[in-house]
Amino acid sequence: MNGPSLQRLTVLSLVFHLTFFLAVFVAIKQSSRFVMPSPYVVSLVGSEGKAEGKSDTRAVEQTRTQSPAVTKETKSATEKTKTVNKAEEQYVSERIAALQAKKKIEKIVNLRNVISLKRSGEGKPLSSQGAAGKGGGSLMDDYYAKVTKAIWQNWIFPETADKNLEAIISIRIMKDGDVKVTRIEKSSGNGLFDRSALRAIAKARPVTPPPYEMEIGVRFYP
Repeated sequence: MNGPSLQRLTVLSLVFHLTFFLAVFVAIKQSSRFVMPSPYVVSLVGSEGKAEGKSDTRAVEQTRTQSPAVTKETKSATEKTKTVNKAEEQYVSERIAALQAKKKIEKIVNLRNVISLKRSGEGKPLSSQGAAGKGGGSLMDDYYAKVTKAIWQNWIFPETADKNLEAIISIRIMKDGDVKVTRIEKSSGNGLFDRSALRAIAKARPVTPPPYEMEIGVRFYP
């Protein structure tokens, strides 16, 4: 009876141990096939981030709100700049006109002699300018008187109500008596009056030949 009982216990023990090792083996094999779950991302936005987002949105809105005002200020500054530029241009133009007028006056003053023609009479050489050059004062005065008379006789005075007109024309008298208009030193501002003076000079040539070639001014006034 003891023999068979020992064998049975041995077999049962062997079966038990084999079953145990098999269970452990299966458990280890299944654990190696464990699948990790897919990762996921969580965005953490705190109160500060939200505050910054709101502040940026408010800044954009304020910029949009203020843009019309900024545009108006820019336009106003541009208009002021244009006004200043126009004022500067006007000042420069006035200065240039003043310098040109000054040069004209200097040219008139620098003429050797100026003779005056008045419509109410034959006129006389201006005593304030005197007689300059060769031949002496009295001789040149006589010559200027001849030139004055020649031009005055050919002057057809235009009908004008303005009695404050004055035109000064510079002429060059050649040695043969021919007369050339060099420039209009001063315009009367009345085109009809200026043209009548130029026609009188053209019709008067040639004049009495001078002792030498000269340039004089002829002043016309009513």
